Amino acid sequence: MPVAIPAHRVTSFQKCMHLDSISGHFLRHAVPNACMRPVTLMPTSRSLEFAMPIRRYTPEELLERYRELRGSVEAKEFFRRPQHKKTQELWCAANFGRAYSSSFEPCWLHAADEDQQTDTDFYLEVGSAKHAFQITEVQAPDRRRGDEYRNGTPAEYTSEQYSMGETEGPSWVREQILAKLRHYGDVKNLNLLVYTNFPCWGMEYPEYVVGTREAASEFQSVWLINGDHICCIQRSPALAFAEGWVAIPESLSSAGEP
Repeated sequence: MPVAIPAHRVTSFQKCMHLDSISGHFLRHAVPNACMRPVTLMPTSRSLEFAMPIRRYTPEELLERYRELRGSVEAKEFFRRPQHKKTQELWCAANFGRAYSSSFEPCWLHAADEDQQTDTDFYLEVGSAKHAFQITEVQAPDRRRGDEYRNGTPAEYTSEQYSMGETEGPSWVREQILAKLRHYGDVKNLNLLVYTNFPCWGMEYPEYVVGTREAASEFQSVWLINGDHICCIQRSPALAFAEGWVAIPESLSSAGEP
């Protein structure tokens, strides 16, 4: 059942957000080693035809697993080679779980280290139910992150690009949701987590809800994640939610985000 909106929720994310939170070099705090057990979950959405060999993590354990994988690769290789895309997705899943468990209710995450080539990137376990999630990333048009890391450092962005992200962000997110809808068709049992990885001065929650409503309504639920907040723009009756942004614990910006 939906829970009460937490006191710390915000309807506008007013912060000059830096890109590439998943770059990893700001992740400085160690956590205990993961205590993992292998599990196999049967598919829950139409296009899955086989079980996924995955592991069950707490959100903090999955974040630590991301750090282990990320720390073994140099930045320019990590962002330029497609085989590391799954590791990038672990960052999104882990921090989504951290925010969800902190603001709403305890949860577990089920994920694999390697891409299983299915429409489910991770499962969110709440109570006795497991909810299938796919992760997708939204960048500014024409951005090529791999090219930026050719010399080992990301590009810097102008104030005009930040302003464009603030005004055009909802339409960029809508187009990405529509692209997923066109690709998969029947997504009524699939939850979508959208990583908004573009520069902007602020993200007004109502603008994203209104601007994506028609496309997002086809999914079981749709969530956004940025450097230090998550929000739900399409609700599922099976998951808790808040009307506004909720913080990821120990904001990544205060933990050394460049």
